[in-house]
Order: sequence, then structure tokens, then C-alpha cells
Amino acid sequence: LPETWSAMSSLSWLYLNENNLQGNIPADLTRTPQLRELIVADNAISGVLPTSIAGMMNLEVLDVSGNQLNGSIPDEIGSMSNLLVFRSAGNQHEGTLPITFTNMISLEELVLNDNNLSGQLPADLGFLDKLRILQLDDNQIQGVLPDSMRFMMSLNHLGLANNRLSGELPEWLGYLSELETIALQNNNLSGTLPTDISNWYELKSLNIANNLLQGTIPPSLGNLSLLHEVLLQDNTLTGIIPALNGMHGLEVLNLARNGLSGGLGGLRIDEADTFTVLDLSANNLSG
Repeated sequence: LPETWSAMSSLSWLYLNENNLQGNIPADLTRTPQLRELIVADNAISGVLPTSIAGMMNLEVLDVSGNQLNGSIPDEIGSMSNLLVFRSAGNQHEGTLPITFTNMISLEELVLNDNNLSGQLPADLGFLDKLRILQLDDNQIQGVLPDSMRFMMSLNHLGLANNRLSGELPEWLGYLSELETIALQNNNLSGTLPTDISNWYELKSLNIANNLLQGTIPPSLGNLSLLHEVLLQDNTLTGIIPALNGMHGLEVLNLARNGLSGGLGGLRIDEADTFTVLDLSANNLSG
């Protein structure tokens, strides 16, 4: 990126995504104070995110995904109170999520999947109550889902798959009524599925496979009419498979390698003509 571009003081939108750009992000981009959207995704840009980027106080969209950026995400980004979208997926970021993120009160999308981030989620992450997309899959994040996340009532997409999360799956997860996608597979989450998941009426995809879940599958799962896929394989769930006759669009149901018992009558398979994958192998089913 040419250093001289930062002198374009009236520039509002800069889209340079999907090119072959190399080099670093200029440190003096603060000289473009009117810039509202900076999208340089899918290039070969390297180096670190400069701390000076926080000086772009009018910036609403920052997308640097799919490059070769490394180092930690600077704490200073947390001061960007007008930022709506921050995407830096598919880079080589290390370190922890800055606790200053919780100051970005306007943030709607936080997309940092496919990096090398570690440590725990900030305890006050849930104060980002406008957040619609939280995508942190494929990192090395550990610890529990912070209790403050119960306040993320606008959340549509919860993506924390392929990390090192532990602790019990919280009951409050069942109260997040705007969720459309839950991707928590391949962690070390324990406990049970939320007792009441009837609030998940917008949910389309539920994937909590390969964790340490116990207990039974809530009967209210069968009333979630928009669900297309349910992946709960490789846990230690027990009890019967509840009636699923309310799930009219279900395409994928994988409950393999649990401890489920009982018969298959409740599945109402004869009424479901949308199935593409049905895997109930390695359980204790009878009938």
C-alpha cells in the first residue's frame, strides 16, 4: 500500500480487496480522518496492525482478513467507538483478545477465525450488546463462556468451534432468541444442553459435536421448525431421542457415538422427506 495514499484526506471508502498487494499497512493512515470503510482483504499484506489505526475515529468497517498479518491485535483498537465491523480472519495473529474490545460499543461483527489467538474470552465481552456475529473459530482460545454473554441478545451467529473451551454449557445460552447458528464443536464443553431451548425459534444450525456433554436432549428441540442441521455426535448424551416432527426442514441429524437409548418411533422419519444425512450409529437404540 503506497504511503502517499494516506495523504488523501477526503477519502471515505477504500476497497482494495482480492488483489496481490504486499507490504505493510501504512502507519500514518490517520491522515485520512474521513475514511469510513477500509477493506483490504485477500491480499498478501504482512506485518502487524499498526496501533495508529485507532486514530481513524470515523472508521466503521475494517476488513483485513485473508492476509499474512502477524503479532497481537493492538489494545488501541478498543478506542474505535464507531467501528461496526472488524474482520481479521485468516491471518497469523497471536496473543489474547484485548479486553479493550468491550469498549467498542457499536460493534456488530467481530470476525477473527483462523488465527493463533489464545487465552480466555474477555469477562465483559457480553457488554457488546449490539454484536450480531461473533466468529472466533479455529484458534486456541480456552476457559469458559463468560457469564456476561447472556446480554448479547442481538447475537445471530456464535462461532467458537475448534478451540479449547471448557466448563459447563451455560443455561443462559437458551435465552439468546436471535441465534441462527451455534458452532461450538470440537471443544471441551461439559454439562447439559439448556433445559429450555424453545427460544431458539430462529435457529438453523446447531453444532456442539465432539464435546463432553451429558444428560438428555430437550424435547423442545423437536419444535424448532427452521433447523436444517443438528450435530451432537461424539458426546455422552443419554435418554431417548425426542419427537422431531416439528422440524420440517431438517436435512442433517447426527447423534452418533453417544449413549442414547429407546426406539426410533419418535423420529417420525416417515414424515421427513428432507433428510440427506441421518447418523445414529454407536448408541444403545433398540426396537
